[in-house]
Amino acid sequence: MRISLGWHRTQQIILVGVLVASVASQHSTCLRIPGLTPSTKLKRLFWLHIPKTGTSFGNTVYPYACPRLPTTARLGNQEQERQECGMIMRALLVQFPPRRYCDPDALANEFSSIPALQKKRHPALLALSGHLPLLDVLADSRRGVVMIRSPIHRLVSGYPFRHANGMPSRQHERLKNISSFLGYARFPGVSDCQTKMLTGRHCGRVTKSPLGSMDAVRAIRRLKTAFAFVGITEFWSESICLFHRQLGGDSGELELGNVRPGVHAMNETSRCRLDVKNQQVKPAEDGRLGVHESAALDPLDTVVYQAALRLFLERCQHFQVKLPSEALLRVVTPEAVCRAHPEHQVLCSKDVWEAIESVWTPPKKKKLSRLNPAVARIVEDPQNPR
Repeated sequence: MRISLGWHRTQQIILVGVLVASVASQHSTCLRIPGLTPSTKLKRLFWLHIPKTGTSFGNTVYPYACPRLPTTARLGNQEQERQECGMIMRALLVQFPPRRYCDPDALANEFSSIPALQKKRHPALLALSGHLPLLDVLADSRRGVVMIRSPIHRLVSGYPFRHANGMPSRQHERLKNISSFLGYARFPGVSDCQTKMLTGRHCGRVTKSPLGSMDAVRAIRRLKTAFAFVGITEFWSESICLFHRQLGGDSGELELGNVRPGVHAMNETSRCRLDVKNQQVKPAEDGRLGVHESAALDPLDTVVYQAALRLFLERCQHFQVKLPSEALLRVVTPEAVCRAHPEHQVLCSKDVWEAIESVWTPPKKKKLSRLNPAVARIVEDPQNPR
């Protein structure tokens, strides 16, 4: 039985590329709140750049860490990017080197102490990008920033390129020959990327033993202990607003732009829904992909996303960042996903959901009804929202 959950009734999504809103209008609404003081500026910052969660975040992170950068220091220099073989963040660091524009304690130095990484051309790249997993030494640092993305959206974004960062080359060659989205999503090493990177593993690596509930719990806990900021790709402009209200720094309209838009190469999923159990793609009722597909294809990242979403909503509430009502609709209950996908133990794990709900408990139905009657109707009866 296919259960239609809350976020199936949300805004139209962009299946490939970063989801961003109107630049001018969103920027104008994110003003400083009198009496709301940001935290002390982060020192020795690092960005856990999970693949396909938003390279554009570099336009926020680098100027924040190194405020001496000129206003022209932004991602998107195509000539420099070509010289650096498409490495967009490296291109920015070559053009505007950290040793010139950053204070000595601006960026984390723990990555450069790893012998295998000492020969990297640009050491600062290790703290700012590079798709490196979280180091154990940084697990309790609260010096990191990260964007987390809905698992199905991240998989759809990676499919046209058969993206699997860190996958061994021979295995990746086989992945390139996969001709269907479901084949890509189920290829060994492709799923669980966000969980793997939060627990110290490369995104595309096949683990020696299957990841389980305790790996999900560990990843969820690290969202709170390793990171000062957790954003949500689907709420890009709100995440950028939260970043500056929470951590300080000057915001700019360029931060809301998409410097690496994807190509709309997945016609089958942009107009269809995935019938995962029957290996078919069927016409969608509303053209959207959401929790059902995420839970079926990527259950570990689904529960990590739920924890990140709750943490994001709690901080938006505290720092008075206005969110669309649909944000609450993306929060799902353990009963709903466990009932729909009992074959995935992690979705029914008591330990996992206790870890998730320790982050933030969403408002009750009565409070929701006062905020938005449409939200309350969907929460009360997700299969028949009048």
